[in-house]
Amino acid sequence: MFLLTLITIILIVYIIEQSSIKNALKGIEYTQKTSLTLVEPNEEFDIVCILQNRTRRFVAFLRLKEKFSKEIELFLKNSEKFDNNILESSHYLMPRQKLERRFRASIPKRGRYFLYGATIFGGDFLGISETIGDYSCIEEVVVIPKESKLPDIEIKLCGYIGDISINRFIFEDPILTAGFNDYTGQEPQKMISWVQTARVGHLMVKKYDYTLELIVTVLLNIDYNGDNNEELVEECFSIGRSVCQFLESKNIKYRFITNATIAGTRPIWANSDYGWGKNYLMNILEGLGRAVYIVREPYEKMLDRALNIAELGVGHILITPKMEESYLAGKDKLKELTGYDVCMLTPNQGGE
Repeated sequence: MFLLTLITIILIVYIIEQSSIKNALKGIEYTQKTSLTLVEPNEEFDIVCILQNRTRRFVAFLRLKEKFSKEIELFLKNSEKFDNNILESSHYLMPRQKLERRFRASIPKRGRYFLYGATIFGGDFLGISETIGDYSCIEEVVVIPKESKLPDIEIKLCGYIGDISINRFIFEDPILTAGFNDYTGQEPQKMISWVQTARVGHLMVKKYDYTLELIVTVLLNIDYNGDNNEELVEECFSIGRSVCQFLESKNIKYRFITNATIAGTRPIWANSDYGWGKNYLMNILEGLGRAVYIVREPYEKMLDRALNIAELGVGHILITPKMEESYLAGKDKLKELTGYDVCMLTPNQGGE
């Protein structure tokens, strides 16, 4: 009788053990997300990790190894371990329980960073073995460039814009409207023509005569002779941000052109017309955050693109790591086509 009871207990334990091994991670779901996808350097944001038990059974043990880009700084409690971009923790889940954990985080440097999901280890009934599951969940955070610290950049821009403005009309008068375009979401709301919108049934914006508006093309170049100096290129990205913010503050339309490679997406402003407004600026800042140190096209080819679309009365601001002798010919061509000199900005020399 005792032997039969013992065999029965062993059989039951064996069945439970095999079932626990087979179903250790059944119904377990895991996701990661961030409270912000576009942040300033060192700006704090939340990383939200959600672990969920979709079944009606009690899950006694789960061990998590959550993966993040190593540059992400997490503000953790003393009991939590974050090493080699892996955050380790252990948990149990009640039936149908959803466990949400929030971690405060920041990233000090411009760039594109990832949350990679987690590897989850489910324990068996006897604690002898583990079942391993990979829960990939790629989320990204883009850190935009910091503002440039060049002390005289705004003075140089004010001087350049002031020279262009002398012989131009700065005001926008409806009488001078040259036509209408579909609203893209990049234009300020004040440009919307409600009369035209009512006629066609969708949002339309006013198109003003370029000869009556102050407009600028911003050229950001990272192709130069010499050693690959990432600090110089980073400062160019920062200058690019400061220049665009300056133009926004003055309500000046601008086009942005760069030969830097934008990782992860094709920038929607790459072939766009002149624009301004919060959405337009944030799209450019996101592109600058995603930019890498790979030159997409030589400076000469980028200049050709600018020359092909240059118009009389349009200013040009060239941002480049170093001032090269070869730039002077392109500078003269732009001046010949537009009637205005080119404002050149470099990290070391400020501007010319």
